[in-house]
Amino acid sequence: MRNVFLLASIIFLAETKGFGQATIVITNPSAFERNEEVVAIPWADVISAYPDIDTTAFLVMNIVTIKQLPYQLEYRGTKKVQNLLLLVSMPAKSKMVLQIKKGKPAIFLAKTYCRYVPERKEDFAWEND
Repeated sequence: MRNVFLLASIIFLAETKGFGQATIVITNPSAFERNEEVVAIPWADVISAYPDIDTTAFLVMNIVTIKQLPYQLEYRGTKKVQNLLLLVSMPAKSKMVLQIKKGKPAIFLAKTYCRYVPERKEDFAWEND
């Protein structure tokens, strides 16, 4: 339930014309620090701001710290990407400016394992840290 606050706070996704990148501004309007929260950005919004994005060769970077953020493409059982999932940590009452741009993403340690388990009557199993 905690990530609802950040989900509602995505305020801006815009293309930087001619540079093959897009900017995202995420705010945390709450009085609580958010540590390792998952933020879902609709893929349609990403495509609208960055129509030439290559799903195999892009990275998401915090423009202040110049560090990459871990992300995952969410399909939700379809063949098309539905959401861009970002893992963010933010102080209370703060804003974070991110940039989506061409490049090879860093390899991040997986924190969750999940899989569809058809041998158990269409079960879905997952485990996290």
